[in-house]
Amino acid sequence: MARVHLIRHGQASFGADNYDALSAKGHDQASHLAKAVSLPDQLVSGTMQRHRETAAPFGPANTDAGWNEFDYLDVLAAYRPELNNPAALRAAFADAPNPKQAFQDVYDKATTRWADGAHDGDYVESRSAFRKRVRGAMTTLVAELGKGDTA
Repeated sequence: MARVHLIRHGQASFGADNYDALSAKGHDQASHLAKAVSLPDQLVSGTMQRHRETAAPFGPANTDAGWNEFDYLDVLAAYRPELNNPAALRAAFADAPNPKQAFQDVYDKATTRWADGAHDGDYVESRSAFRKRVRGAMTTLVAELGKGDTA
């Protein structure tokens, strides 16, 4: 039986203009992980920068946009339209006693709204469409693996 190991990307750059880039800690996490985990028969990552940077220490990886995350800025902006870019996010939470917690509180509410399905038309990609996309990526990957292969 084939096995698929799912690994989340390393720490992204919270609060930076390019959130998609791994932070220094994220690069360290990816490096340590590559040393601790056996190289799979097939390595696949999403196409996002943080996905590719996390996979890089393992060696060449195939990329598949089916594994990409949902667009968090779209989800946030549908909940609070003024939160539609990284600069707006920084400004909105800069004066909070705990900016990361203040962001997390809004993010939780925004993703709950996205997940409930009642507002699907407000999003570039609804949660059900996101789930279908990721299931499709998994189905494609599993079909490509041979008996006993790992990915």
